[in-house]
Amino acid sequence: MADDDCLTEELVVRHGGQYDPELLQRLTLSGLRLARLGAGLARCTALRVLDLARNKLQHLDGVEVCASLERLLVARNELTRFGFVAGLAKLDHLDARANALQDVDAVAADLRPCAALASLELRSDDGSDANPCCAAPSYAATLRGALPALRVLDGASLALADAAASARGAIAAAAVDAAAPAPDDWLGDGGDDAAAPGKALRPANAAAARVRAQDMGSRGTSVDFSFNEPSFKEPSTRDGAYVSNGATPWDRPKRIVLIRHAESEGNVDETMYMRKPDHRIELTEKGKRQAREAGEQLKNLLGPNETLYVYVSPYLRTMQTLYELGQAVGVDRVLGVREEPRIREQDFGNFQDATMRELKRERLGFGRFFYRFPNGESAADVYDRVTSFRETLRNDIHFGRFNCDDRGCRTDDCTVVIVTHGLTLRVFLMRWYKWTTDQFTRLKNPGNAELVVMERGDGGRYTLLNATHSEASLRDRGFTEPMIADQRWAKEAPVDGLNSEWPTSKGDLFFQDFPGRLDANRRSVKNADAYFERRRREQGLAEDDAA
Repeated sequence: MADDDCLTEELVVRHGGQYDPELLQRLTLSGLRLARLGAGLARCTALRVLDLARNKLQHLDGVEVCASLERLLVARNELTRFGFVAGLAKLDHLDARANALQDVDAVAADLRPCAALASLELRSDDGSDANPCCAAPSYAATLRGALPALRVLDGASLALADAAASARGAIAAAAVDAAAPAPDDWLGDGGDDAAAPGKALRPANAAAARVRAQDMGSRGTSVDFSFNEPSFKEPSTRDGAYVSNGATPWDRPKRIVLIRHAESEGNVDETMYMRKPDHRIELTEKGKRQAREAGEQLKNLLGPNETLYVYVSPYLRTMQTLYELGQAVGVDRVLGVREEPRIREQDFGNFQDATMRELKRERLGFGRFFYRFPNGESAADVYDRVTSFRETLRNDIHFGRFNCDDRGCRTDDCTVVIVTHGLTLRVFLMRWYKWTTDQFTRLKNPGNAELVVMERGDGGRYTLLNATHSEASLRDRGFTEPMIADQRWAKEAPVDGLNSEWPTSKGDLFFQDFPGRLDANRRSVKNADAYFERRRREQGLAEDDAA
């Protein structure tokens, strides 16, 4: 096996951003085509989070030294056994989707020593990315038996699954009772326990039937007694949270509020970027006033007992926005604040370069979503990290991060606030609502310190059509009619519902719209050609003048 397939301490230092591996707590080594770990992790004794996804690992020999590990991500490798995770006594979450794990009994045996394991993913919640062992009839039962601390399997809450099974059993038992004869007929003829055709069911047999029905329900067996009771839907995980049935939201924040930072020094003087790094740009005095006013607006949205949980970009201007906003809302309402680098500003590369204005004009020709600034990012790159953040938000909702027993606070009476940047905010909405790249490019940035409110609808989904945003205001922001129609649908749709009218769900709409999209693409290329030709001529004239 080639040496470059093996993890080395040099790679650990390079990707960990820390000269001393013993100080590392988080390490991302995804997509490096690693086939073995070797001794590369030998000094990573303090590591809590390790991402080894999208490599070529067939085993995890070498990971056992990371005794402090709490989260291990090994999706999309070639694992056939876990083996060496046995020493990870603190492991809480393991993501091993899309591997080659064949035998569920072997998986259970390997993981049994991981007594703290609470969340395990061997396939996605929609059934994709499954390991072969997931097809075993005893798959869930075997893993639950081996892992007593397990609360979440493949993105689904086991407590909810138990509740669903219990409800099915109760409904089945009720059906048996409903089918039993009236009390006057329960005398029977004193015959044996097995009721003859046409004879009344004896009480002892009725009780036994209820027990059998409950047992069938607890095992997840489909029981159809053809009676008119409301159907109980399985727990759903679509759109970032979990619900107990299709009609009633379960522990979902009341709203998600996105806020672009208030006016910054860079908003009023672009030359500021030539003197300060982007992340150190501060708010203006006007910006501080805007942030406090945004805090007052947010305060007016909240009910008397509502709380806030905040995710904030680590840039100084977003943190200042949050500080001023918090003074207006009241810091006692804030359950927690998490600095989240994945919602930072788009990286423009060397922003100190005087040619930045020229590069932004160049971006218009190439396309706003895909154009990558030299040594920087495209909007597509931002989309990838925002997608990762969305999954974290989803997990935080599910695991009850926004509950606070000491204060009597519940998730469904909490507002999640995300303080970020204009493009990142639009990309978050694009990812959440599954907008196309064309729809994204039509959108305008929100104003400085403007609140973008996603409110929980009657069915649990989040909609932008609420007391804060009207259809007219969304149109002003660049929303197309299908996008607005989707927001209307979200006001009442259940969490596990799918909008069959949404363009991404209807193939015929794609084929109808594509010719126009193709024409627009060709116009963009022509405009880019014209731009570069003009710039070439200008450069030629400048060279002639210099000569």
